Amino acid sequence: MKIHRFFITESIQPHSAFRSEEKGLVHQLRDVFRMKKGDSVMLFDGTGYEFEAELELVTRKEAVFTIGQGEIKEQKGTGAHLFLSIIKKDKFELAIEKATELGVEKITPIIAERSQYKSIRPERLQRVITEAAEQCGRVTIPELTPELTLEVALEQYSDMVVLDMDGEEGVVGKNILIGPEGGWSEKERKMFKQKGVSLVSLPFDTLRAETAVVAVLSRMV
Repeated sequence: MKIHRFFITESIQPHSAFRSEEKGLVHQLRDVFRMKKGDSVMLFDGTGYEFEAELELVTRKEAVFTIGQGEIKEQKGTGAHLFLSIIKKDKFELAIEKATELGVEKITPIIAERSQYKSIRPERLQRVITEAAEQCGRVTIPELTPELTLEVALEQYSDMVVLDMDGEEGVVGKNILIGPEGGWSEKERKMFKQKGVSLVSLPFDTLRAETAVVAVLSRMV
């Protein structure tokens, strides 16, 4: 029987009673999974530990657990910082979900010249990230940073590697930049050259942005 996993924003202590009023958690326990007293779950708080827990009470406003033993869990994945140009909402969320599953450490949305969309919904994306982490078994939550323009991102991260089909095959660094549907503009390409940014290609034909995320991160795991 599958034991469901839930992320808790508060610190968890082993062998203790734990009470949470997090609306999202209470909703999942009570209305989605319809859990009841005595059901077992796994909880994690982003510290690298995972805790066995037994549900003692769930109401419309709170959930109460008895916390068991905590166990440190090795975090697998890339540890990469993904810079992803903002694309269509459903595709962007899919890319973020898969990046979380593949172990990225940080995600920064990028506003490029050819980005059709210029803003994100941080609360919605944070929920996508959390649910992906719960589902895939990781015990840390990737950091979602505010969106940056491409120019600002290049100024702040000098060791960035840009994924580009015209680049050379090579080693992908920990700071990876993936462009929008329309690709990089000539102005942006000149900017890459001026700043000495490496352009790296993958051994595939043209990939959609969300596919490129999976392709490049899978090579790093």
